[in-house]
Amino acid sequence: MSSQKQLRIEALDVSSLPPSYSTLSVKEEVILEYIQHFESFLSTAHVDRRKLFIAPLNEGDLPRFVCTTIRPTLTPHKELYNVDTCARFVSDAVSYEPLQDPTNMPDYLVAPATCLEFQAGDSFDMSVLLVSLLAGAGYDAYVVVGYAAQTLTTKDRTHDTVPQSYVDRWHAKLDSVCAADYLGCGTKGEGSLADNEKVAKYLSRRKETKKSKYLTDKRLRKKRLAAGMTDKALEAEIIEDVKADRLANPPKAEGEGEGEASEGEEVQAEAEPEAEAEEEAKLSGIDAEDPLLGRRVHAWVYVAPGRKNPEKTGFFIDAPSGKRYELDSPVFLGLEAVFCQSNYWVNLQ
Repeated sequence: MSSQKQLRIEALDVSSLPPSYSTLSVKEEVILEYIQHFESFLSTAHVDRRKLFIAPLNEGDLPRFVCTTIRPTLTPHKELYNVDTCARFVSDAVSYEPLQDPTNMPDYLVAPATCLEFQAGDSFDMSVLLVSLLAGAGYDAYVVVGYAAQTLTTKDRTHDTVPQSYVDRWHAKLDSVCAADYLGCGTKGEGSLADNEKVAKYLSRRKETKKSKYLTDKRLRKKRLAAGMTDKALEAEIIEDVKADRLANPPKAEGEGEGEASEGEEVQAEAEPEAEAEEEAKLSGIDAEDPLLGRRVHAWVYVAPGRKNPEKTGFFIDAPSGKRYELDSPVFLGLEAVFCQSNYWVNLQ
């Protein structure tokens, strides 16, 4: 069964592509010969190792060394010179398609321009596109080929937390609406925020004031004393109130329910570590019950420290989501190879 990516490539008019997409230069043919010798050596020295993602087919149906697919591009849009903005652009501009076979490398890798033209691609296409843009902007960026958690390969954002900046921005907007509504100068036109039902519910909740029972009783006593009630009469009324409260909520006999409580506490104490471990696994993006755990193929981006990245350590970026990750993030489970526009490294550990 053909994937959506393969169907798009088959429907592509090859004559409309640049000549370099459908022909190989002498240098490229020599590189492919070197690759064949290297793969032959690797398969002999490491029998159990899977085939490298090093020379997949391009949209012209020709094998192409992955390093030559990266095209460092400096765009006229200065917003894309920022690594996070650039990552969000790729995530928004290209619709992510998970691999049809999640445990095998893709057969095709298209050029960055073709990926933008299709406006769709897998993690390999999107990572090559992102590295091309970052390299053009001066970043020391690399494509990483390896294995990732199911939440990453399927772009499952269920357990993601909303960035605090978005929360603060939303609350600032609502607070301004509340202030305008309170002062009586809110917009009453059709479609305005003031007419929105959600905002109206929010405003009504904001106007509610929690009442203290202690302060309420204190005010009542003051009113009764001011009305002429004697201290003795007030004391008698307080005693009656306490008796009524005890009748409504009788205290438990000594030892009553202690066995059940201690047993419940023991069960809860046993369940808490398991629940915490399960919650931690969910938040980290790892499903321990995933039958393909550690075998799901994925590509992501590594940004190394350098002139454009002054941080002491690099970081990962997941191109489909545009999200930045620390190097020790648990969602990345293994590494096969790393490549850029000028070199290819294989993990032999």
